[in-house]
Amino acid sequence: MLERIIAGLLIGFVAGFIESGLLPLSDKTRWIAEGVMVLAGIGFVVSSFTFGPAYGIAAIVEIAIGFSAASKVFGSRTTQS
Repeated sequence: MLERIIAGLLIGFVAGFIESGLLPLSDKTRWIAEGVMVLAGIGFVVSSFTFGPAYGIAAIVEIAIGFSAASKVFGSRTTQS
């Protein structure tokens, strides 16, 4: 169970890091990276719901905590073109 908690936090953290704008990614590469993170998050949440609603809700909370932590650590440094 601990590895599922770490995986949820890591998915959220990486998603927050990608959204922070610190990586020098082209628009297409950024779109692909965001898509991969969305698919990973959806897969994680759906697989957690197979164990029960409490685990599914916990997965959503874990991803949100990881994303929030990354947002606080890296801040929002995206630039508008």
